[in-house]
Amino acid sequence: MIEFYEEQLDQTKNRIIELEKDLSIMHENVVTISEQIKELQIFIIKLAKNQAELSKRISQWPYIAVSSRETGEE
Repeated sequence: MIEFYEEQLDQTKNRIIELEKDLSIMHENVVTISEQIKELQIFIIKLAKNQAELSKRISQWPYIAVSSRETGEE
């Protein structure tokens, strides 16, 4: 009977060790993904700023209104 309990204890210890390894890997993955999300947020902010600047510049361009009569199109 004691052997059975020792075997169960060994199996439980091995499972705990495997779970700890898996948790460690998952933690590393979460840290990596978190860093990638921060980099993506920075990129998106830069992209939005560039788009806003481009929109501002385009809205300030002079333009000439053209109607369809002047171009000969209907």
